[in-house]
Amino acid sequence: MNEVSELLVWGIVAHLVADWLLQNEWMAMNKVSLRHPAAYVHSGIHLVALAFVFGWVAIPLALSHLL
Repeated sequence: MNEVSELLVWGIVAHLVADWLLQNEWMAMNKVSLRHPAAYVHSGIHLVALAFVFGWVAIPLALSHLL
């Protein structure tokens, strides 16, 4: 498996961990509104999880997840 494929797989794993293991009901119910803190907490969790895989590139990924 080449390096790009490995990054993609680990990125998907990080995304799934952030969405399924680290997201609670409060975030799931309230992340749809940018006025609610849950949207920013959920996006921040994605930022941290994806930063382990992609480094600084996780910033625009987390921002896109927020929107």
